[in-house]
Amino acid sequence: MTAAAVAQISPHSLLPHHPSPHHPDRARAAGSLRAELRLRTAAAHEALECRPLMEQLARGAASMTLYRDYLQRQLRLHAAFEPPLRAWLGAACSKLRLVKSEWLRSDLLAAGERPDPRPLPAPVLRSKAAAMGMLHVLEGSTLGLQVERRHLAPAHPAAGVAGRFLTGYGPQTGQHWRDFIALLDALPLAQWPAAIDAACATFVAFEREFSEPRHD
Repeated sequence: MTAAAVAQISPHSLLPHHPSPHHPDRARAAGSLRAELRLRTAAAHEALECRPLMEQLARGAASMTLYRDYLQRQLRLHAAFEPPLRAWLGAACSKLRLVKSEWLRSDLLAAGERPDPRPLPAPVLRSKAAAMGMLHVLEGSTLGLQVERRHLAPAHPAAGVAGRFLTGYGPQTGQHWRDFIALLDALPLAQWPAAIDAACATFVAFEREFSEPRHD
């Protein structure tokens, strides 16, 4: 994925004379930001899940070679996202939630693979709302991985020695998700567009990375 491609999907790359379609006046008055994000990102989420590597992992059919490739791609994304997120999120949130690049490096080493030291170019986040939109995608992924982990054969390294990333927050994953959603839904309606744009851009970044040929 090139630097130019990342720049195109930066959460705030929209020009002033091209206003975001996610205007608060168009939001559903009785809905929540969580519900709006689910609706606005549904197509991008589905496109990502249809990537062959993601489908094989979801079926528990990923070989060790494919699993290493999956971990490397996730590392490139998380290593790019975490620094700009830390600039907007508090120390406690960062310490709890922005450690997944460390988990991925640990899993790669346990799987006998050298972590790729080349993250994608960092996206630009211009508000806390944008940071929350991006984090919504990352935290939602952590929640979803709990289902995929149950599909793995007990002997697969992802189910044990190289499964730190897939384990997420362990038994606390559900509670940490609910805590995050409470913070997300507290954002004022006027800040919804920034969160939605960032979430959509994050899904596009994932879909593009998982569409790229293997990085050897």
